[in-house]
Amino acid sequence: MKFWRAYWYSLCLFLLITGCSDHESALAPEEYDTDADLAETNSEPLSPSTDRDSETIPSDHSNQAKQNQEYPLEQIETLDDIVNQLHTENLKPASFLKGVIETWNDHPTLDFAQVLAESDLNQDGQTEWIIAVNPNQHNRIQNGKIAVIYQDNGTYQYTSYPDQYPVGILTKQFTVEDIDGDKHPEIISAAIEKGFAHTAFFHIFVTRWKKSSGFSQLGKNITIPSLSNIEIADNGILITGGLIHSAGAGMEQREYTDRYELMNGQLIFSDRTYKPSPYGYHLLQDGLLSEALGKTEQAKDAYLKAIQAKEALANPNNLEVNGTFSAEHLDSFQDAVQHYARLRLAMLYLKEGNKENAQEVARHATGSFAEPVKILGRSKDIHTGIAEAKEWLADHPQFLDYLNAPYGYANPKWKLDTLFENIYKELLPNNGQ
Repeated sequence: MKFWRAYWYSLCLFLLITGCSDHESALAPEEYDTDADLAETNSEPLSPSTDRDSETIPSDHSNQAKQNQEYPLEQIETLDDIVNQLHTENLKPASFLKGVIETWNDHPTLDFAQVLAESDLNQDGQTEWIIAVNPNQHNRIQNGKIAVIYQDNGTYQYTSYPDQYPVGILTKQFTVEDIDGDKHPEIISAAIEKGFAHTAFFHIFVTRWKKSSGFSQLGKNITIPSLSNIEIADNGILITGGLIHSAGAGMEQREYTDRYELMNGQLIFSDRTYKPSPYGYHLLQDGLLSEALGKTEQAKDAYLKAIQAKEALANPNNLEVNGTFSAEHLDSFQDAVQHYARLRLAMLYLKEGNKENAQEVARHATGSFAEPVKILGRSKDIHTGIAEAKEWLADHPQFLDYLNAPYGYANPKWKLDTLFENIYKELLPNNGQ
């Protein structure tokens, strides 16, 4: 009996000691990684700049524990809290900021991850910290913005941009890159505006920052549905997206890539390219886009491909004519697409004064909607031909019914007055200029 009593006393003492050790281990403060890991807090597809000053993270657990106990990260709720704590003696800024970002990202009510990067934004030899901050249900941050934290005469300060977004705007991601090669990096940030029915529009801001003057925006903000990528190009940026994820928008949408170039301190739209497609309906749109951008030869090539395409679109069941959805509309829809491509092609030749080629296009026009093309081919000039073609189309409204048959508000919709214009020019940023 004494043996078992001694055994149980020893066992209880052992469990008590090991249990306390485990308990202390569970409460030990987290030790942050080096600054090279800051980029891991970013969200795809953009990556923050990796231009960082080195900082040695304390390996002494007791010092780290003391620092965390004095500055509990869960109590850091605002940018003012951040800069106030940065003035604390011996605090390592990069490690502290990384800890704040990780703590905020662990919060269950955040709409989007906070992001942290480092850069010498104004090339004065001092590091700035750039943070994307967003609101949550507990109002930790009042509204989404980009903030730069910096030192000025030994004190930490911050400036933020923009001070007020429209309601519902959240900064989703950003990167710090030198767009124009002047060794002064720009901040490219993407903010999301949540809409209804799964729609989301992104507002892209390109800004410069100087300690003396704060933020300055390069041109107007760029808006695009469903941003999927931003790529830094030669003296500009490429922005890809454009899909509206709503059933009412339709299924014939394609992603596109817009190019913006930096000119005289302003970002200017210069080009758009749609994702390639073999369908006649998309090729017709490619021709209209090229024509709107002044790329006449590319427009001619796209119109010819639209005329020769074997299939007009991928989803014939989404054709709606007079309130009726049916794949039986496909033949008439394809006829309308092909002859509108012929019409645009003949108009391009007539604008160049090449009446012979316009007549050749008209000679190959056959089918229910061939007459407007034939009218242009035999007209004495383009203005007379357009006027007579309009009269025929006014008497045959079914042409527009079938041309506009693809369901969805994101698809182009033509009227009699716009058939001979180019509606794509009005759809492009800056009206294609």
